Amino acid sequence: MNCARYADSPGRVVSFGQVIVDLTIRVGRVPHPGEDVYADRAGVAVGAGFNALYAVRRMGVDAVYAGALGTGPWSDRIRAALEREGIAHGGVTDREDDNGFCIALTDADAERTFVSVRGAETRLGPHGFDNVAVGAGDVAVRLVADACAGSSPENHEMAIRTMELFTPLITVTDSATILG
Repeated sequence: MNCARYADSPGRVVSFGQVIVDLTIRVGRVPHPGEDVYADRAGVAVGAGFNALYAVRRMGVDAVYAGALGTGPWSDRIRAALEREGIAHGGVTDREDDNGFCIALTDADAERTFVSVRGAETRLGPHGFDNVAVGAGDVAVRLVADACAGSSPENHEMAIRTMELFTPLITVTDSATILG
């Protein structure tokens, strides 16, 4: 597997994380099964890995999203946010699936409950990063393997093995090592 090509680069942040759409809903309390409650407020925003890319762009650093973008309304929203912020998409495009989304319920005590739907961002396949070019000046990332969740145990292991191919730009570690 030829997962990474090296490119001349003055230094960028290249994100291999997932970008999804967040549907945020503020409720007085999370409903019990079968119960209906009204929301006080709702919003839609591109989130997850996008947040870090947005932050580095605000600092004037070039950024690349190396993950998959699908085809559909969520993917269109993500693509528009990337373009608006000047974040390049260096990953694959999935012509059959839309990107996923997360419904985040926040109650009056600021407790959050999530329901996530997986999409194109989780279905890269074994060659999903083959066309991603990384350079010696690009930012190194530590991936905390036990803090990640794949779409299945097999896909999780495959994703971790793929990330290890990007050494030294990506170092795979675990939460015990990070927390000391």
